[in-house]
Amino acid sequence: MSFQKNPYKYIIITILVFTLAASPLLSTAKAEDNTYMVDNPEILRTEMLQPGVNHQVYKDLKGHWAEKYMVELSNMEILNGFVDKTMKPDKVITRSEFITMLVRVMNLKEDSKRYINYADIPTNHWAYSYINRGKAYGLLDYFSDKDFYPNKIITREEMAIILSKALPESFIVDKPVYFNDIKEGYINKKSIDKVSSAGIINGMPDGSFSSKGTSSRAEAAAMFYRFINIKSDIDKSHIINFAKEYETNIIKAANEKNQSLKGVIENSIGKERLLNGERKNVILELKSSNLNRNMGEVRVHIIQNSLYKAVAEVSYELAVERGVLRKSLYNIRKILFMTYRNGHLSVYESSCDYSIVRSEGTGEKVNLTWDYIYRKTPDMTDAQKIEGLNVISPTWFVLLDESINIMDKGDIKYTNWAHEQGYEVWPLFGNEFNKEMTAKVLADPVKRKNLVDKIIDLCLKYNVDGINMDFENMRTEDSDEYTLLIKELSVKAKTKGLTVSVDVTPINKYSSWSMCYNRKELSKYADYIIMMGYDQHWEGSPISGSVAQLSWVEDSLEKILEEVPRDKLILAVPFYTRLWKETYVNGKTVVTSSAISMEAGERAIRDNNAIKVWDEESGQYYAEYKKDGSLYRIWLEDENSIKLKVQLANKYDIAGVASWRKGFEKPAVWNVISLVLSAAL
Repeated sequence: MSFQKNPYKYIIITILVFTLAASPLLSTAKAEDNTYMVDNPEILRTEMLQPGVNHQVYKDLKGHWAEKYMVELSNMEILNGFVDKTMKPDKVITRSEFITMLVRVMNLKEDSKRYINYADIPTNHWAYSYINRGKAYGLLDYFSDKDFYPNKIITREEMAIILSKALPESFIVDKPVYFNDIKEGYINKKSIDKVSSAGIINGMPDGSFSSKGTSSRAEAAAMFYRFINIKSDIDKSHIINFAKEYETNIIKAANEKNQSLKGVIENSIGKERLLNGERKNVILELKSSNLNRNMGEVRVHIIQNSLYKAVAEVSYELAVERGVLRKSLYNIRKILFMTYRNGHLSVYESSCDYSIVRSEGTGEKVNLTWDYIYRKTPDMTDAQKIEGLNVISPTWFVLLDESINIMDKGDIKYTNWAHEQGYEVWPLFGNEFNKEMTAKVLADPVKRKNLVDKIIDLCLKYNVDGINMDFENMRTEDSDEYTLLIKELSVKAKTKGLTVSVDVTPINKYSSWSMCYNRKELSKYADYIIMMGYDQHWEGSPISGSVAQLSWVEDSLEKILEEVPRDKLILAVPFYTRLWKETYVNGKTVVTSSAISMEAGERAIRDNNAIKVWDEESGQYYAEYKKDGSLYRIWLEDENSIKLKVQLANKYDIAGVASWRKGFEKPAVWNVISLVLSAAL
């Protein structure tokens, strides 16, 4: 980033599958790798905690007339598929399978005191509990023999008798359906009239009811679908309260990083249970993130209120803050599909739509500092919080060779500490100033992709908020390839919610260190371009001078603003200065320098009894003194010079400032930067 950045001194680092006990015909199949996704899945996943889930897709249902019915019953844990991932919709259904589905729909409880066991259903029979629950609740009174014959194919008449018992006592047959084979006085006509009037069982194409006929699994699923959706006049207030609480608990768990998802997990079944398993994974991924969500008023509109199903639209505004610099406001619209389980409502499926009201910065200017890491990231436990600082960039990563080996000095404990302080973390990724190695990587699409993937992986590994790309000393002919690298990195970074910043030098058409950047194109893809506003006079400069003269910095800003949008530009200022030594040797002046901190500069002046003089042009204090036959000169960086440079950020309304580097500043500098950026100074 500055005097430290050379090959010798600068060293940096780089679903759940639910199962139900059932017969072979109702056994649960394993979920396939089919993911339910919607637009912008990463936003839904991380910000709204509505990730995609793997769910069962039955290979013999696609395009089948009963696909809709059977899939919904599967999501509700009423009807399960087979282990070969089929639903076998055209297979006839047995008595035990039919009563099992009905008991699940009605959510009937165990009541062993009311059991009157059938002789042919032992306690280890897969449907023992379901059949006896049905009998206990009076659904099987028609089957009064000692044997139930559970594997017998159930007739349409038997279905009608059972379902008529399941309908509410208050149900009125207002429009009896005529069947040409059901005459007045037919023994079970009342039951048939009841279910046909309710629209649960329809007649045959020839106008008959076909009492002794059988039904397929698909036909039975259609019957249960209609049964579930019979309109109800049950009070809606409990549905509204449940939907509000369920959605609020999701956002609360996300903010609290609470994987237990209290109030959510226990109130979900079927497909939604799978989704909640994935929500737990997302919460774990975001455990150390500084992402926060704030809900507006939650509104609930009841779309459907049926006998065993409720559908509600839940809508609200959600403000999502990622760290201190980014904020998005969304309009959220969710649909909750609910049924009853264990005496209370449970969500079995949900969907989410959203629109972005606005997505912007928080209005706070970036205040970034680079933290130079030597050999190992230090323990920051006792480090003081720096007021006003909102981004910290540890020099963690460096590309070592064209095989994409990376020096990595990252430490998740550092990220956790930074987030606790309210800082975002954008670690620096450098190229070791190796132009030939960099050229080979940039020119190879496979190597570029490998590099991008490794950068993203490192960001996720250390749970950081962004990446700071610091490739320098590149060949000018590689400018387009570097832009392409940043484009490819930015595309992938955006899907992970990561900020990409790119360091560039001031524009100097005579320097390859400058002309290797296409700043205009880079700014199309990067979130921020950081202009390193220093090294006006560098380590090998043939003449003494300021590291960052104020007029030079402002002129550099004006030039770069012709290529980079102001809301993407960050000005980097120096916390270091140079102590210049001019020695007359063999008839000429030899100039050398050393980079020193602000305090070291003040000490050199004080120890040598030099006098500081304010220099208007440089916006700095200047001092000189003679020692051991040489002339020493210094243009100080301190709170006064930094104030003037930071004021340029306000004058030109750019995105903020950065500073190279933490540890070289005087403590008073932080207060100055904070006050200037907040326009209080």
